[in-house]
Amino acid sequence: MVTAIPHELSTLHDICGPYARPGEPRDRLGGVVPAYVAPVSSLPQLKAVMRFAAAQHWSVVPRGGGSKLEWSGPVRDCDLVVDMRGMDSIVEHAPDDMIVRVQAGASLARLAATLSGANQNLALDATFADDPDCVSTVGGAIATGHAGPRRLRYGTVSDLLLGMTVVRADGVSAVSGSKVVKNVAGYDLAKLFTGAYGTLGIVAEATFRLHPLAAATAWVTSDLPDIDAGCEAACAIAGGAWAPSAVEFRYDGDRFELCTMLEGTPVGVAARADRVARVGGGNCDSSAPAWFGAWPGDTGALVVRVSCPPSRLADVLRAVGTVGDDTEARTVATGAAAIGSFLLAVSSGTQRGHDLFLAGLRRALEPLGARAVVVRVPEGVVLEQPRWGAIQPAVLRLMRRVKDQFDPGHRLSPGRFVGGI
Repeated sequence: MVTAIPHELSTLHDICGPYARPGEPRDRLGGVVPAYVAPVSSLPQLKAVMRFAAAQHWSVVPRGGGSKLEWSGPVRDCDLVVDMRGMDSIVEHAPDDMIVRVQAGASLARLAATLSGANQNLALDATFADDPDCVSTVGGAIATGHAGPRRLRYGTVSDLLLGMTVVRADGVSAVSGSKVVKNVAGYDLAKLFTGAYGTLGIVAEATFRLHPLAAATAWVTSDLPDIDAGCEAACAIAGGAWAPSAVEFRYDGDRFELCTMLEGTPVGVAARADRVARVGGGNCDSSAPAWFGAWPGDTGALVVRVSCPPSRLADVLRAVGTVGDDTEARTVATGAAAIGSFLLAVSSGTQRGHDLFLAGLRRALEPLGARAVVVRVPEGVVLEQPRWGAIQPAVLRLMRRVKDQFDPGHRLSPGRFVGGI
């Protein structure tokens, strides 16, 4: 007996080939299983899929390597997952101009390996997910705005972006920016899509500025006696003449570890590493500690991104410890000591414990000029606390107007962004 193929799936086969399929439990987005999954391998395919989805009034969620798919708010509904992993080509690499144009599904690791052949690199660090089957992609880095440890020296995702090609909810493509480093025309549009979690459009291609690949790299790791000593050392190292690429820390409530990453020539790196080791009392190594740039905690932890003025980092970490003691929650913080941005893994025995910790943390952070945004919620946990914290009404109204302009039907990644956008 031959089972009839639904009209929608048949049309997806015509556009994407036989790999378009019904959604399965493994495609689950939070509590939502998509009706269909459509893999795309080219810009024309992506545009055709989005035109068809628009005609069907489908809600659509783009998916790359899956390392950041559960970041931000839960998706309210999803009729179609657009699998971007087939769009993984390096479209253009101009070594003399130090730019690269790459499709959004390309993995950061493969891109780094390719660029290293020209002694160049894109200074975006891959996020180590707790699922080995997940990889960090260009599109995921743009969608979440996550840059990694080296943002201290090279800047954020939007700092490195020169332009991008996006596909709107109606299937129309738009190009912003340029492939020339000195030309910043349309650059604000690229910034707008960075960190929008796929709610304004689907990034198809991106053009980045590159940097020379360092001839030598060293890491200086220190164990500091307490929070104050660690933060003072981080401030001294970041503000010194040693040009660190990253100054990262890990604090679990008892032990404060500080790791400084240095890049450059072999002689220069060795000299600078020696000076940094004197400041922080650490040891120089040719590899980073396991926690450097890694995902904090396990799959059962609530993960929160905390941002604060670097000068208040010690106060913020003390506040985290106090709230953890009050709510019987264990915490591990890892992130950029010199920037005042870190990920906080929170382990609590109950769902109510997560809410109590988050509410207490935000109260403690407010007078310190700091914010806490939930990055990921453990499976099966439903938070009563808002993921994004308090948002000024005027700011939220502006964000909703932007959403209305780019996605009038509110069909792209519905619910993932601030205020349920």
